[in-house]
Amino acid sequence: MPPTLYLIDGHALAYRTYYALTRGAPSSFTTSKGEPTAGVYGFTSVLLRILEHERPEYLAVAFDTGRTFRDEIYPEYKGTRAKMPDDLFSQIGRVRQLVDAFNIPRIELENYEADDVLGSLARKALESGMGVKIITGDRDLLQLVNDRIIVQLPGKSLADAKDYHARDVEEYLGVRPDQVVDFKAL
Repeated sequence: MPPTLYLIDGHALAYRTYYALTRGAPSSFTTSKGEPTAGVYGFTSVLLRILEHERPEYLAVAFDTGRTFRDEIYPEYKGTRAKMPDDLFSQIGRVRQLVDAFNIPRIELENYEADDVLGSLARKALESGMGVKIITGDRDLLQLVNDRIIVQLPGKSLADAKDYHARDVEEYLGVRPDQVVDFKAL
């Protein structure tokens, strides 16, 4: 079995765990000073589960940096998406600090989304003979699944994560992983 590189989509995971815990409503997850913590708590819970159960030898976390090259090409890119809630936005810095405190490599590339970075890192890992497991809340990354890349998506609760192999992608979307881009374009 080749070594496996674990890649975490920092923004997507914080976002998904935040919504799993709050359902988008004001949260009881706060510090004694009233600072919101649901995103940090959810991200930390998943990270600790990965560290404890998966025991990754190689691990990195990628984060979005803001505007991307896609925004330059198409100013309406993601224009219909709801803005990140302010109470979650304020937690992303803390999630970054947490990753740094665990001494986990944190990767951010100006003008690129975290999923772009994860896709590139996954391809490089494959070229070097490694397997890859991507932990994300972004279903677009299912396009990367193959015999050596697994994508893990969260379930309804933080403990219900599911690993997607090629057959799982086909069952879930009705298309092969290499057809996901075309399927989503329809």
